[in-house]
Amino acid sequence: MQEWAGGAAPAFKIVGLNSRIGGRVPSEQRGTRFASGLRYHRSGRPGRPKKKGLCMTRANAFAYSVVSLGILCGVSAVAPQPPGHPGVPAPKAASPAVQARPADVASMDAIVGAFYGSTSGAAGEARDWERLRSLFVPGARMIAARPTGAGADAGASAMVLTVDDYVESNRTYFEKGGFFEKEVARRTEAFGNIAHVFSTYESRHTKDAPEPYSRGIYSIQLLKDGQRWWIVSVFWDFERPESLVPEKYLHSARE
Repeated sequence: MQEWAGGAAPAFKIVGLNSRIGGRVPSEQRGTRFASGLRYHRSGRPGRPKKKGLCMTRANAFAYSVVSLGILCGVSAVAPQPPGHPGVPAPKAASPAVQARPADVASMDAIVGAFYGSTSGAAGEARDWERLRSLFVPGARMIAARPTGAGADAGASAMVLTVDDYVESNRTYFEKGGFFEKEVARRTEAFGNIAHVFSTYESRHTKDAPEPYSRGIYSIQLLKDGQRWWIVSVFWDFERPESLVPEKYLHSARE
């Protein structure tokens, strides 16, 4: 698969949380509004909130902002935790851009098959990109390991993509050039509501091509929410002369 990175700016900018209590606010933060509605004057002193009758000291403004940050991040004190474990931020509830087909997300086999099927097709054939999007949790990442030099010990860098980045970068390549990808072997580990699928793939430009032009392994992380399966991330590397797919990953492990 081909991919290029991209990203988006955050919706909120929280400032002043690292400022020393009782001191002046750095000049670059003056006149900046907190997510809580509080702000600092350009003088560097804490200002009043918009509502009349409320007055905030520096310490109170700091504490108020910390609480507001916790609310924005969705901190939950009642979320189940391991015994003795402190509370952790819970993700915001969000819905996928499109409803998934129930059959695509009913099992691990189904969602992995849908992942492969949603990108494959002949030259000139439009892909169902909404189907691909529907498989992933909001905020999911697709990460390609790309070599930083020649040789088996050269190392690699991570190219991190959102699902939208991946779609926009590959739409033309897949639809105009033809792209068929299939799983040839799989190893799965699962516990509780999480699963890790090590999926060996082969890529071809036409469905009946005798040999793949590319081969590699997807490391797919899955989550079960009680109703369906989700893809949390896909991390992959491709085969090269100095880094061949090991023989054991060319055959599915026996259960």
